[in-house]
Amino acid sequence: MDWTERLRRKFGRYAIPHLMYYIAGGMLLLFLMSFALPGVVWRWFPLDMASVLHGQVWRLVTFAFLPPSTSLLFAIFSIYFYYFIGSSLESYWGSFRFNLFYLTGWIGTILGALITGYAVNTYLNFSLFLAFAMLAPDYQVTLFFFFQPLFFLFQISIYECQELFIFRYLYQLHRFPHFIGDLLFSRALP
Repeated sequence: MDWTERLRRKFGRYAIPHLMYYIAGGMLLLFLMSFALPGVVWRWFPLDMASVLHGQVWRLVTFAFLPPSTSLLFAIFSIYFYYFIGSSLESYWGSFRFNLFYLTGWIGTILGALITGYAVNTYLNFSLFLAFAMLAPDYQVTLFFFFQPLFFLFQISIYECQELFIFRYLYQLHRFPHFIGDLLFSRALP
């Protein structure tokens, strides 16, 4: 029995199930709050150790909920991607081991902030990506999945133009000089 199993037996009842649901929800909440109260989120929530030492201890917790960006599209995709990876890791490892992994990264980020004076949650969340890549190295992420129907329509329109050219002009070879004339003098195709 390894040490994580012994810890799970002793402290497993304290594990937070669906932890990434709460973290992604907190990120989304702070992202929306950054629009409602511009400047407040990025001033009061990052992990700045000088501010923590002056009494702003909530920063030890709130830095993990900082949104990845201020761009709407990027933030939504990133938050969803963090949620997807985190919930996948939790379903593979179990709630306790995932909580232990995230808590270890959280503490490591705080220790790094003690050395550098400042930290954000970017590398904490990238560690989720690396763990997921180690567990599922052949997993393919389809980017821009909502553009695929548009690309498909674009391919259909190109195919239709080819068909129009082949059947309208090449099939009627006696009209091919008219096609060249149409192209040169910018008249509409018949």
